[in-house]
Amino acid sequence: MEPGGTFLANELWDPDAYHLIVGQLEAAARGQGAILALQPALLALLAGEVREGRFSSAREHYAELLEITEAVGGFTGFYVLLDIELVAWEGDEEIARKKVASLIEAATATGTGACILHGYLALARIHRFDSLLESLGLW
Repeated sequence: MEPGGTFLANELWDPDAYHLIVGQLEAAARGQGAILALQPALLALLAGEVREGRFSSAREHYAELLEITEAVGGFTGFYVLLDIELVAWEGDEEIARKKVASLIEAATATGTGACILHGYLALARIHRFDSLLESLGLW
């Protein structure tokens, strides 16, 4: 299964296709014992769970992602920043803002455009919450 399928399913706003593709990626990676291929599958699962408001399940995928990254000697210092959208949705604004700044800085230094975008997406979530709370008179 081509990893671009998750991107396409997102662009088409097709959650059923997204779940199908991500499920196939995860199953193939696990079935083949391809730990490195499991990392992007877990990130995609995490993103889907966050989008659907299943934060506990997203945290489980994230914990597994960190375990795998550490086990293969990956750069865990970078991966610990990839839960920023989840942190933003959970409402921990202070931690989210710190992680956003760190992720954008690290991603800019390494030329990782997708992670820069990820950081700004989480920042947009934080600002939307501020605006929503303010409009409801709760801020």
